[in-house]
Amino acid sequence: WNTPDAIKERYRDVARALKDHLKLDVSDRLDRCLSRIDAIATQLKKRAEEVGVKSIKVICMSWQKAFVSWLGLNVVAEYGPPEKLSTAEVEKLLKTGREEKVALVIDNLQSGVEFGRSLAERLDAVQVVLTNFPYTEPKLVNLTEVMKRNANAIFDAISKYEYMVTTLRLTREVDTWRTAALIALVLIIVETATIAYLWRKLGV
Repeated sequence: WNTPDAIKERYRDVARALKDHLKLDVSDRLDRCLSRIDAIATQLKKRAEEVGVKSIKVICMSWQKAFVSWLGLNVVAEYGPPEKLSTAEVEKLLKTGREEKVALVIDNLQSGVEFGRSLAERLDAVQVVLTNFPYTEPKLVNLTEVMKRNANAIFDAISKYEYMVTTLRLTREVDTWRTAALIALVLIIVETATIAYLWRKLGV
């Protein structure tokens, strides 16, 4: 229920309930809300395209899959409530995550975040915690703000993952150059010692 279309349907449900039970016509306000949802959805999809989310592989908590898929990420595996996962299911998630080289593990706040944190650590991925409800943070006063918050959390996590990958690559390059430099130094020492030995032997 956290995709733009689902959110709009919830707004329509509320408007119908107000009209049916309280005889309140909020159609004008509803239209403004729906237009705002569409505008924000367009902005988020544009940003997602700029970030290149289609190439980002993720493992996702099932209750966030609809939104994550709508945003365009590649969901390679999903999991239900962590307390119901079997050992075999966890191992399957780990196997898939390693084979697919997932970048993010996307959690649902209301389902607990410890499992996702552990899974992300074991896969060298970044954990992202999304929420399904307003008022879990001070500024989340409606579902539209929830949608924005969740999308931005994903964008930030992608940046963090890319930074992590770049840092790891540079570290490996430095290690490679350090090793090469040490080997070169050893060769120079051996060569110098060999030349010195030959000089002494030849009486030079």
